[in-house]
Amino acid sequence: MIYLLGSFDYAIIAFIGILFAFAVTCIAIAGLNKYLPKDMGRQYAHDGSLSAGKPRGAGIIFIFVFVVAALLFAQMNVEIGIYLILIVIEMLTGFFDDAAEKPWGEYLKGFLDLAVAIVVALVYLHYTIDKINSIESINYNGIFSAIILSCFSSIAIVYSLFINCLNSHI
Repeated sequence: MIYLLGSFDYAIIAFIGILFAFAVTCIAIAGLNKYLPKDMGRQYAHDGSLSAGKPRGAGIIFIFVFVVAALLFAQMNVEIGIYLILIVIEMLTGFFDDAAEKPWGEYLKGFLDLAVAIVVALVYLHYTIDKINSIESINYNGIFSAIILSCFSSIAIVYSLFINCLNSHI
């Protein structure tokens, strides 16, 4: 969206987007923490009752902030839009599993992950197959985008682990 306002340096806009996502995530976690589902304890885990009452499912905040930041600060196209929708779908499966009174089970979660992964692969192939004429001419922009998306996802996961560690000591 910001790119529609004029020509800006991509690195500066990306850095502002990262700062925006970090700040909004911190504010949202602090303000929305009370609305997250609470852990009911783990029956068969060592000291599982100690986790009872702690918030879980904070990924919903991280992912929605990530999607908003991507919509505002990234150069959007249909392919990236589809990927963002699939990220939200994947996050919702985890959130609804966290919010459920009875966990969904590994097979259902694995099947849902597989279904989303297949759609991601099909979307990637659809948007890059015409750009691949030979093995030497792979669309490096698509690969670069996938790497960037993976890095942002990894950062979000590490950040959520950090926040969870902070919450467990409060």
